Amino acid sequence: MDEDRVAQLEKLGMIWSHYDVAWEEGLSAARGWAAEHGHLLAPLDAGSAGRCGRSGRTPGRSDRAGAAGSGRSR
Repeated sequence: MDEDRVAQLEKLGMIWSHYDVAWEEGLSAARGWAAEHGHLLAPLDAGSAGRCGRSGRTPGRSDRAGAAGSGRSR
């Protein structure tokens, strides 16, 4: 793709990598936690904008497998 087209897409806010967006959101949540608490040792159930700690991640293996109590059935 030529540079002009890339520039046009970037001007519109093109997201080239969802991984980069997720990284930036997680880093922002970590910065917020550290600013508020003075450290980065967030508990596993912390939820700064749903991203800090494990609660903001993909559900655990048992939830993905449809285990008992996950609310899903196979």
